[in-house]
Amino acid sequence: MHTRNQIFQSAPIKIVIACSILFMEVTPARADEQRAPLRAAFLGFHCDGVSPEIQNRIQIRVLGLLYQQRSIQVLSPSEVVQQLGPERINAVLAQQSTDSMRSIAVALNADYVFAGHLRNLGGDTVRTVLEGQIIRYDRKTNSVRYVNILRYYDEFELAAVDIQRDLIMTMQPVEETFVQKYLPLVVVGAIVVGGLIFLVTSKAGSSTPGNGPASLPTTN
Repeated sequence: MHTRNQIFQSAPIKIVIACSILFMEVTPARADEQRAPLRAAFLGFHCDGVSPEIQNRIQIRVLGLLYQQRSIQVLSPSEVVQQLGPERINAVLAQQSTDSMRSIAVALNADYVFAGHLRNLGGDTVRTVLEGQIIRYDRKTNSVRYVNILRYYDEFELAAVDIQRDLIMTMQPVEETFVQKYLPLVVVGAIVVGGLIFLVTSKAGSSTPGNGPASLPTTN
């Protein structure tokens, strides 16, 4: 009869345990690589009274905030226009409703859609006063979250901090399915149980005494 310590100190079970540990270490890394990244589409801004130069700078700044997140696959305004056409995007930017944003998210297979509208309260381009919102549509919850903007253009970096904190950093990763979550545990359990069964049956077989050859009857 083998004690529990003898079983766990045997070579086969050590191999089983080592393989299980290796599998548990490798599987999460592979899961992270294979997990689909978040897709975020940035449509750009609808602007009123804002010079094209300032509009372009603001758009580049917001796009840069999105690109900083390595876990996000970003569709830029030019890529969005290329896929859906300028007429459709301009119509959505002019009237940024939940329904219109949802249609864009579905068409682009995006988890989030970003857009904004800004106007120049200053009435001139000497010192632009920006007023408006940047909006984030969440396809999973079919809801909209936004950051209000009311700043001079040269203070836009303060608004960028709010955008990053409230709209970008709060995006939720794609949830794993039940199989993705628990398959590693099931596989490891099967390996361990299979190894134990193999070890016990092999030890039982080797410890069973043989019958030996039958003796021939002797004649006088």
